[in-house]
Amino acid sequence: MEPKVNLAKSPRVGRGFSLPELKKAGIDIRVAKRSGIIVDKRRRSAYDENVKLLKESLKGGKAKEKKPTQAPKKKAAKAKKTPPPPPKK
Repeated sequence: MEPKVNLAKSPRVGRGFSLPELKKAGIDIRVAKRSGIIVDKRRRSAYDENVKLLKESLKGGKAKEKKPTQAPKKKAAKAKKTPPPPPKK
């Protein structure tokens, strides 16, 4: 379940659902966070398409949303130990 955002007339996937969208769908922000719904507090717009998605998720009981996947972090390469210089004579 991904929110849609219209940016310069071209829809794209948003970071999360806005507070007005949650309010229109009848979902409290705390309940949304507990259920795994991602909330974007910066957005102020409410798209009907997103409200419809939220209402369907409540009806279907699938309010749990998969968390965004992140690429695994690469481990820092271990520095090779150089042997100490030979003693001077």
